[in-house]
Order: sequence, then C-alpha cells, then structure tokens
Amino acid sequence: MRKIKNCTLIVADTYYYGAAVASIKKCMNQCEFERVIFFTNIPLKIDGIEVIQIDELSGKDGYSHFMLKEAYKYIKSDFVLVAQHDAWILDANEFNEELYGVDYAGALWLENDGLANGNGGFSWRSRKLMEVVGKDDFINATTPEDVALCRVYRRYIEKNYGLIWASDELCEQFSYELRTPCAPT
Repeated sequence: MRKIKNCTLIVADTYYYGAAVASIKKCMNQCEFERVIFFTNIPLKIDGIEVIQIDELSGKDGYSHFMLKEAYKYIKSDFVLVAQHDAWILDANEFNEELYGVDYAGALWLENDGLANGNGGFSWRSRKLMEVVGKDDFINATTPEDVALCRVYRRYIEKNYGLIWASDELCEQFSYELRTPCAPT
C-alpha cells in the first residue's frame, strides 16, 4: 500500500453516489491518505471515509462553485488528490514525489499553447492553490472549474501568487484524458 503523505483524497458528488464511492474505494485500495472525504448531499456512513454533507451540486455550475470557492475550507493537509466518479488511481507505483513541488497537476488536454495541463477530474492540488482561488474575489467560479483554474486564471495566479503548475512531462506520468498514455500513469 502506497502512503501518499500530507494528502487528502476528495470526491464531491451529489448524483453518481455509487460510482463515486467505488472510485474512492479503488483509490483507497491503492493508497493510504491522511484523510478521505466524500462531499455529498445524502447521509452516509462508510468505513474509512469521512462523509461531509453539502447542498446538492446543481450541475457543472454547482460543482465548479463548490470546488473553487468552498472545498478549501475543509482541507487541512498541504495537498489534495481530487477524484470523480469516473476517475481513480490506476497504479500507485507510478506516484511521483515531484508532485509535492507543484501546486497543480492534471492530465494534458489537446491544446499546444502552454496551457494544456488541466483535467480537474483527477488532479493534484495544493491547499495553498485552493485557498488562493477560494478567497480571491477576482477569480470567479466559472464552469468548468478546471478550465477556470488552468486556462482562464492560471497566468493571473502564477503572476500574483507564484504558484506552480506541473510540467507536461510530470502530467503525462500523473494521469491521462483524451490522449492515449505514452507510459504507465
């Protein structure tokens, strides 16, 4: 079992309950986290998972608002691994400690403009990034939240807060979306 130190696994879902719990358990079968939090709108008790009841997330807008402006309030560890009902850890042996040196890593998108690091559905985030985004009134909770973070506001966050997005190479090792992975992730 791989221990991911100083990291909280989080999933926020008020629709795909069963699939979200299955994703969490797949992650927990591979890794040990400081905390595991499932944000949802129904009362649940699941061994090893801290369930925090939230209001129903009204579609992508509700999810984006929660992830950008609310989720940080519950985080105590320095890092967060965000998963979703359709995204989970495939191979814990591929975890790269270099992630502790960045504030965001997500699967690469298809763009070639230097802003391809992005998929939020399975992403690595620092608590510092989450707090900056949550508290900065200039940053709006636009949908989808990963585009807001990684394309709309990324340069602003880098310039004003000195936060760091992972290199494309680190992202390729971390996860994949839309592209066939070139190596184990």
